[in-house]
Amino acid sequence: MTSRVITRTKRADRSLSKEFAFTREMVPAGSGDESYPDFISEYRNNAWDVFEQTPIPTTLEEPW
Repeated sequence: MTSRVITRTKRADRSLSKEFAFTREMVPAGSGDESYPDFISEYRNNAWDVFEQTPIPTTLEEPW
């Protein structure tokens, strides 16, 4: 049986955009769309507010 050695090296940082390319206006029922009931629009707007207030996790955080 042949043994294998697996090594891990740090990857070079890739320059990624820090800006999220999705906006509130792209959320269905989030920008005054009358085809959805009011409670759906309110729920999605509240969810968007929570999203904006929550930081994006990093790879150093255990659950991720």
